[in-house]
Amino acid sequence: MKKVLIVVFIVLSSVSVNAQWVQLNGIFYGDAIAISTYANKIYCSINFLVGVQVSTDYGISWNQTSLNNQNVNSLLSYGDYTLAGTSDSGIYRTTNNGINWNHTNINKLRVFSFIKKDNNIFAGTNDSGVYMSSNYGINWEHTSLYYRSVNALVVSGNNLIAGTNYGVYISTNNGISWSAPGLENIDIFSLGSTANYVYAGTPYGIFISSNNGLSWYQNVINSQGVYTIATSGTNVYAGCYMNGIYISRDYGSTWQQSTITNQTIKALVTSGTNIFTGSNKQCFLQSTNEGISWKKAGTNNEDVHSFGKIWNNLVTGTYNNGVYISTNDGIDWVQSDLSNKPVYSFITIGNNIFAGSLYNGIYKSTNGGYNWNNIGLTGKSITSLALKGNILFAGTFDQGVFRSTDNGVNWVQTVYNNKTVLSLAIAGNTLIAGTTTNGILVTTNNGDNWIQSNINNLQIYSLAIMGGNIFAGSMFNGVYKSTDGGLIWNQTSLNNVSANTLFVSGTNIFAGTNNMYPDDAIYLSSNNGENWVNINQGFNVKPYVNAFFEANNYIYAGTRYNSVWRRPLSDFVGIQNISTETPSKYSLSQNYPNPFNSTSNLKFEIVNTGDVKMVVYDIMGREVQTLVNERLNAGTYDTHPVCLLMQTSTPPRRGIFDGDGGIYGNKENGMNKIIL
Repeated sequence: MKKVLIVVFIVLSSVSVNAQWVQLNGIFYGDAIAISTYANKIYCSINFLVGVQVSTDYGISWNQTSLNNQNVNSLLSYGDYTLAGTSDSGIYRTTNNGINWNHTNINKLRVFSFIKKDNNIFAGTNDSGVYMSSNYGINWEHTSLYYRSVNALVVSGNNLIAGTNYGVYISTNNGISWSAPGLENIDIFSLGSTANYVYAGTPYGIFISSNNGLSWYQNVINSQGVYTIATSGTNVYAGCYMNGIYISRDYGSTWQQSTITNQTIKALVTSGTNIFTGSNKQCFLQSTNEGISWKKAGTNNEDVHSFGKIWNNLVTGTYNNGVYISTNDGIDWVQSDLSNKPVYSFITIGNNIFAGSLYNGIYKSTNGGYNWNNIGLTGKSITSLALKGNILFAGTFDQGVFRSTDNGVNWVQTVYNNKTVLSLAIAGNTLIAGTTTNGILVTTNNGDNWIQSNINNLQIYSLAIMGGNIFAGSMFNGVYKSTDGGLIWNQTSLNNVSANTLFVSGTNIFAGTNNMYPDDAIYLSSNNGENWVNINQGFNVKPYVNAFFEANNYIYAGTRYNSVWRRPLSDFVGIQNISTETPSKYSLSQNYPNPFNSTSNLKFEIVNTGDVKMVVYDIMGREVQTLVNERLNAGTYDTHPVCLLMQTSTPPRRGIFDGDGGIYGNKENGMNKIIL
């Protein structure tokens, strides 16, 4: 009995497809600078130009907003709008949860603080005093407080209080006039208020006012910097420099240190029964019991540089927090005891996994990555690891390549000994080294002698092997390919990006870039680098990609400050861009070869850039296989080869593609039948 397959070819110019990258949970790092809440929304700003992230479920999950390249010092959320005060670009405003931000007329100042009083919003700036907006932050005008850096603002009773680098100022008429009642010449870091009490955090501890800021007295916390203050009822929370959080349950009369003890706290906010904070070590923390205990509620912004696998454990190396382990394909992560070293490389040998760290040499784990011991090259920065037979090679900063024949117990420096090696790869009997200043070198005698390739002055970030082809990712010059063991290299068509990392899976090669251009992030080639397509579906912000890895039918991407993302390998079925010339019409050609057994090629043409989906269904309407599901540029493509196997125990017989190809326009569906 014949079985019928129906191929549906769809070009969707404005409709998103489902296949995409998904960010995984649980790898958290960053210095949370500011936090604001309203209803179930939390906005959090992270340093290192990460910008603002938003959670709509009390910190369980997070999304990067489009304000992603600024250091944001202050946030204010109220109703449908949120304001962000930046380090040097003034104030931005969003009304759609950070999808879009509008620049306000304060567009060049450093903005330290916000407060809402009645129907007005006030902003404290660096050296320019206090500004006021009466239309929810759309427009701003100066108050009479000029020429002061206003680090904090708070409302107590009818008083608007500004904490400046010259003490406290108070206005009772919405900024028309100001007075200076006390704490003259003291730098005020933070302010908080509850009932008639006002709290001022300073380099010398906390000062308290019990009359809405009119007079002040020194608190028992009197010898440390207090960066942030939050209040809730009778409770006062103080975030300190290198001493964590102190808590008072009696309006500040007595204090106890919380379980967060040795971290610098720059942001605190209360929301109902929740307290949210950010530290210099754990990014985002939440307490639901008035600060008695805390849990991580991170924002997925670790800088991930490397991947490895040992047993069923996926491990990843980060710049700031060492090694994390996942036992469920990256959904959840736990931190290993190697928690404070930058880890740039892994390699697995039997039941052992080795990690190359910056400044601290080689570590080894014998229990799946949970515990680590330093085994050699102590004090050296390890950038890359490679294994050739029983010889382990390590590339380093400034000291070339080392080798070990006893699993890292003893090391010998090769003659390439005074340069930085960023990448290593093994091709047959050849060791290939990518360097910072000398391009690519090769050795066939384990480093006793090195031969310079024709790439001699480029910075080579990454190397990958696909059969007889070797690929190299360079800084600014894209991807090169060698077919002779690494001596002669030619530039591929991906020639104007910085290819930080390369990874081969079957006939696919993935290139991760530094997101300098709109289409950057991740590129894919399925024809040995002849043509490349970008595969960035699902990224809300194009990430800087540091590393790839394949495990359990997923491709993983490690990014800078956006942690780990993954995508099913089934999304990539060998799509080849065989021509970038814009066709005159949309078309789906007859398959070839014809007749066929289990595989066949399908060629199609698209006129405009769009989201393309090609799906195989059986005669009952059940989906058998998705052949294409991604955004493609205009051009001619070939799926090579397409596996057309029925989901049945009956082996398929030879088939004939039954149909005339057809012409398909935007948002129009076309169908052809394949008879098995």
